[in-house]
Amino acid sequence: MMNKMNINDLLIKTNNRSINNYSCLGPCHEADTIVLHPITFKKYTSNQNFCMIYDVINNKYIDECVPNDANIDDTFTSQFNSIIPTFDINATELLNICYDIKSFDDAIDWILSNKNSPRNTQQRIMKYSWKLYGDDLSILNEKMISAYNYFIKKFWISIVYKNVIKQLNYSISKDKFKDIFIKYLDNNNLYKILVEFITNNKSDWLKIDSHNTLILDLIAKNILEII
Repeated sequence: MMNKMNINDLLIKTNNRSINNYSCLGPCHEADTIVLHPITFKKYTSNQNFCMIYDVINNKYIDECVPNDANIDDTFTSQFNSIIPTFDINATELLNICYDIKSFDDAIDWILSNKNSPRNTQQRIMKYSWKLYGDDLSILNEKMISAYNYFIKKFWISIVYKNVIKQLNYSISKDKFKDIFIKYLDNNNLYKILVEFITNNKSDWLKIDSHNTLILDLIAKNILEII
């Protein structure tokens, strides 16, 4: 007589624990990866690093990974990925499936509502939103300009600073540059920069890898003209 198989016999054993102390059924996956669950055979993803779990009582099948988990084994991860597929995801799927973002306004609303979300997640959303929805001057409303200005000043002042000092023949402190940057980059000047950027790049829009990078280059160019 065949023994009845317990669900535990189906689980892929691992020492990894999730943030809520679930036993992970496989390796920790990067945010926004789409992975097939080894038990439910349904696709899951998350905007946080995650692993598969199995809590049918609470209808919970993924959980955030414990950061820098020392138990994650590259050999195990490779073996797991060979039998449990992950899926390539394009920009549209990422924004629509993971974040329910279907316009540039949706992206701005998401960022404003999730200011404490991981920096990489916010930057990824902004990157793909520019590519999909950014080639239309109609996106440049007051809310968008204010939010993008906040985003630049929160994350990218140091990038513009490094860009500028490479092209100066004299030194300027980071604190002094920050004062100049904040004073210069008001919403009116940012609006002019974005109009110029969209207008000049519209024909090659989808070929651009990082719209944010080119916008920062344009900001640096304008600041160089005033210091």
